[in-house]
Amino acid sequence: MDGGLAPSSNSSMADEVHSRTDAELVGMLDEPAGWMVQADAAAALPQTHLRAALFQAFELTAAGLRVKQIVKAPDDQVALGVMQIHRLWWRLGLLGG
Repeated sequence: MDGGLAPSSNSSMADEVHSRTDAELVGMLDEPAGWMVQADAAAALPQTHLRAALFQAFELTAAGLRVKQIVKAPDDQVALGVMQIHRLWWRLGLLGG
């Protein structure tokens, strides 16, 4: 299943982004923070929790849009790439059976 996810790119932002492990991100699911889903041809609304951003990304993908990444901003600049988003969807039970 393609999942509508776009391949991640090596942008200039890569030097500024702090990566987190899947386990760290699971621990952050319900912590208040600003998260933005970046998808092709979509104006995603900012989310106040990572869990909400993951669900929004899943809904955008189900609607046929390609999700590029989810970014925490502006203070921490944590970015979740395509593969990490997919793994977290599995952990949340959005994928699989």
